Amino acid sequence: MISVNHLEWEELAEHKMSRIKYELTGVNLFDKADWDKMSQFLIEYLPNFEAALQPAIKKLK
Repeated sequence: MISVNHLEWEELAEHKMSRIKYELTGVNLFDKADWDKMSQFLIEYLPNFEAALQPAIKKLK
């Protein structure tokens, strides 16, 4: 089972920018045993994340 946090808007005022993140928890980037979980997370959630941001991205171009 993949455990994810909610979509989070993180304001980085000291850098004059913000970060929007959808985070996978309970994995370690350096542990090869977790790589399949991380790949599945990207396959499952990245298209929805991109689709949600696409209208705002088009306005920036």
